[in-house]
Amino acid sequence: MVSHEWIYRHIERDQKAGGDLHKHLRQRRKRYRKRYGSQERRGRIIGRVGIEERPWGVPKLLAVGGAE
Repeated sequence: MVSHEWIYRHIERDQKAGGDLHKHLRQRRKRYRKRYGSQERRGRIIGRVGIEERPWGVPKLLAVGGAE
């Protein structure tokens, strides 16, 4: 069995070598971008307060779903 990643890599190598396999794809494929060496930019909440810095007046939740 051959993985889909291997197929797309093979098509990309063929295209670089002057082949025309890429013309038979349904859609153009985005090039894979290596993400090492860069910082994560998603999911940051600016100015958030950690749970350990919670005010003393807030009671501890003992049961899941009991906040309603």
